[in-house]
Amino acid sequence: MNGRVFASGRGGWPITTAAWTGTGRPADGQTRTESDVREAARITAGILVEEAVPFLPAVTTGPGSEGVARAAALCADLSVEASPAGWRLTHLPGRDARRAASRLGEDADAAAEVFADFAGPVKISLLGPVSLAALLLEPRGESTLADPGARRDVMAGYAHGLSEHVTHLRRLMPGAEIIIQLDEPHAAAALSGQLATTAGRTRLPALPETEAVTAWRGVREAIETAGGSVLLFLPGSHGRASTGVQPLTWHSHGQARSLSEVLTGSGITSIGIDISSRISAAIWEQAFAWWDAHQAIDPGHTVPALTLGVGDASGAGLDVTTSVRRLISAAETLGLPDAALADLGFVAGPPVPLTREQAQAAADGQPAHPRGWLTGVQQIAQECASLG
Repeated sequence: MNGRVFASGRGGWPITTAAWTGTGRPADGQTRTESDVREAARITAGILVEEAVPFLPAVTTGPGSEGVARAAALCADLSVEASPAGWRLTHLPGRDARRAASRLGEDADAAAEVFADFAGPVKISLLGPVSLAALLLEPRGESTLADPGARRDVMAGYAHGLSEHVTHLRRLMPGAEIIIQLDEPHAAAALSGQLATTAGRTRLPALPETEAVTAWRGVREAIETAGGSVLLFLPGSHGRASTGVQPLTWHSHGQARSLSEVLTGSGITSIGIDISSRISAAIWEQAFAWWDAHQAIDPGHTVPALTLGVGDASGAGLDVTTSVRRLISAAETLGLPDAALADLGFVAGPPVPLTREQAQAAADGQPAHPRGWLTGVQQIAQECASLG
């Protein structure tokens, strides 16, 4: 990695540049602008570009900038529109679809301006295919996961769109190594049959394991063929579909299984999980078992086999000393040398808001200053790297 530690942001950037440049917050009803996107990209590049992995922030710039809208806009041959229940498939493209595509264009413009001459890894966060199918609705208002044909169309169209998107970004950033972080907060719940229907009275049928494997393999191959790398991030369920399902565990016929078993079949070699809240010893064991099985597959690979999300979801609560001590304790409990921590990646800060409700909550909140959590996660990665 040319001396860089793998320290980066989760991808979300839920506040305007005005909020932390001293010019005050925008008036109620105002949306963020393209200049906010570019300024956020310049700041992450300025802080992380020398020793860590800068990322293209997913700034909440109003309708169409939610994670599900950005992802849906990439789906080839599918059109979407906003509805009170969420983003849904529609037969004809309209203003909402154009707006979502415009937000992607703003992201690309920021990438071209900030990273055009950059040589090194740049990370971009997007929604994973399973969570996209969970959040994207059919025209009648139910999750596309409920319809085998609809969910396969969404997943296949998304893979095709991701390939074109990475190809486009590579033209804009010819010297950059593009890393796509695919966020899958609903993967374990979808496989377990724990996701609620839109009405909330029943649950959606469990997604067959073979379809999940096919979806992840499809997007991985699409991204890698276009010249990018993949980090599949499993933060656990949240939002309207929240079930409390652990990020690495799903249940089949009442039996707990490790999600890493499914991911191995898809060819995914790099995963991430949040350790912001207390996680069980079993999850630590699964995470480091994944690391042990995959960390030597390609020693020169930029993306580590295991990446950990640290700090709380707003970016606050990032205590470097406590975080490093906690990691060392976990490694000792599992009988691993401290040097094992040198091979881990780390991300911090807010996740990309996936739905309208999450985007609004991000806009209304008071998250920590970005400089604090970006430098903090960099310090954690550097301290762990020194243990090697």
